[in-house]
Amino acid sequence: MEALRESTFVIGSDRLAWPSGRLGPGCVVVANGRIEQVREGEGWRQWAEDRPTVVSSGIVTPGLVDTHVHGGAGCLIASEDGAEGRRAVDFHHHRGTTALFASVATAEPTRVLARLRAASELCREGLIEGIHLEALFLSQEQRGAHPVEHLRDPDPGLLEDLLEAGGGFIKMVTLAPERSGALDAIDLLVGRGVRVAIGHTAADPSVVDQAVGRGATIATHLYNAMRPIHHRVPGPIPSLLLDPQVVVELIADGVHLSPEAVRMAVRAVGESRFMLITDASAAAGLPDGTHDVGHRVVEVENGMARIVVNGMPGAVAGSTATLSLCVANAIGMGVQPEAAILAATGTPARTHGLADCGALRVGARADLVLFDDDLLVDGVMRSGVWLSRPGHTASWSADEGT
Repeated sequence: MEALRESTFVIGSDRLAWPSGRLGPGCVVVANGRIEQVREGEGWRQWAEDRPTVVSSGIVTPGLVDTHVHGGAGCLIASEDGAEGRRAVDFHHHRGTTALFASVATAEPTRVLARLRAASELCREGLIEGIHLEALFLSQEQRGAHPVEHLRDPDPGLLEDLLEAGGGFIKMVTLAPERSGALDAIDLLVGRGVRVAIGHTAADPSVVDQAVGRGATIATHLYNAMRPIHHRVPGPIPSLLLDPQVVVELIADGVHLSPEAVRMAVRAVGESRFMLITDASAAAGLPDGTHDVGHRVVEVENGMARIVVNGMPGAVAGSTATLSLCVANAIGMGVQPEAAILAATGTPARTHGLADCGALRVGARADLVLFDDDLLVDGVMRSGVWLSRPGHTASWSADEGT
């Protein structure tokens, strides 16, 4: 797709998403791939009259930040085939997710190591912001689509090998804290500056509390692949909701969570303690049907992807969503627009220490998304380059190159 470069210009709207989360009038000045100036208030239109200006009648937000995404358009981001990984990244970039992590799922350990090395190359190229390891150290009971034969207790030697393969780019590791050695693994990871997430777990509240006390402060896709709440055996969910140190991920794709579950979580944690994520699989963006993606066969039906086992659809295998769709869905589920946008921009950037994205502020990378009145993506900019121009429907297919 053609990338249109401009030198210096203005993007304005009466509904800009400010770092506080508030929507209000204003504009940003983009120059050399950065936000050079920010002007807030009703007077922005008059100020911009004699300047090259893009005016949006909808909502203008920072580029979206997805810190839990495996792939898209039939491709894994962390594929050992670098071209495949770039195509998956390109798919999400064009749909408004201008900053993302490559999530690496469970496989045979040597393959996990190879995928970490591949993802680290994308980090070095500046295409992605980091790596999320969601592999190996998960609960067998709550494994979801992760193959049981490769699950294991955390081992210090293997952890060192994984960190080395990630080349310093592993930003988050998901683990089940009830596994033997998991609490010591949290110590090791936190000591290396890696954020630890509790997920794929059947842990009881006391174990969750211990894990949070050791530094595990993120909940991987809350509710999903966790022991459900019971009034006498509460499992991990109430503790994750109630602890003010924990930021929870929510998959608002319309498949993984009901509107009631989303609203309950948001009401429990408040606007600053939840992040929208996609957990998008390689099947994201593919039509209904059976697909061979990421070394697995999946069946997509009505937006739900399931692993095919012995010819029959089995466990749900991530989502087929984009983050822009999750934002629109969350708003449709009753989440306030300001809160939904913050959960897909500023909160993940803050939680993961991503200083260059997630907010419309001076000096930040010029990543922006223009939404129309129907909350459809109307324009995407990354580093000052239009990936899809305002007024043109974003066009990308699995047959296109980057």
